[in-house]
Amino acid sequence: MNRQLEPQHLKHLLLLAVASIAIALPLNLQAWVFISKLKDMDIVFTAQAASLSSLLLLTLTILAPLFMRQPWEQRLKGFVLFWFAAAILFNLVWELPLVIFKEEFAALPITRENLSWAIGWWGYGFADHHYGQATPFMVVMEIWFLFANAFAAVAFFKLRSAPKLAWMLFGIAGALQAYNVLLYATLIGMVDSLSFNEPPTAISMALYWGYNQLWGLTGAAAGFVAFRQVLRT
Repeated sequence: MNRQLEPQHLKHLLLLAVASIAIALPLNLQAWVFISKLKDMDIVFTAQAASLSSLLLLTLTILAPLFMRQPWEQRLKGFVLFWFAAAILFNLVWELPLVIFKEEFAALPITRENLSWAIGWWGYGFADHHYGQATPFMVVMEIWFLFANAFAAVAFFKLRSAPKLAWMLFGIAGALQAYNVLLYATLIGMVDSLSFNEPPTAISMALYWGYNQLWGLTGAAAGFVAFRQVLRT
């Protein structure tokens, strides 16, 4: 596992990111917007259904590096690198805009016209009032997650020149991500009526636990693999 990923392996990881995250994910959201207009569907249901199908797509995408035609140890390594690259990307394009423009999002009318571009935020936001309203607690948690991803960003720069340090930083990032989600979704969530917007529904519960556990468990798994690599470097 000490050797670098082969160029072909890196190419496949990049193609996976482009095909799934850059192309399939936006198309999935816009398909729901189109269906909503065609069938005059409820806006809240449309956004949540789109978010739930996106959750399935993201889960398959994040796990996909583990099933590439590579030696198992290389697949693990690719999984870690792919996860942290994706986590940094989503932190910047999905979570930070809600924090920076929280007043604008809070005042945004829930209309079909706004659905076409806000659907990516509304889907989960309609399920979780901390996220949907960008509460101070949510802002702190997002800054924490950004702090965790900062370790991963540095790790990418150090991967060639100081691999042992890089994998240690990846491990720290994963541990911070996992603890962040544990605090947000489990401890605070249970105290705060599971943080659901009222009334909680089956789809809002699936979104709340699905996204939080995907982020938390993947971070924990990636961190574990990274710390394991430190011991083997």
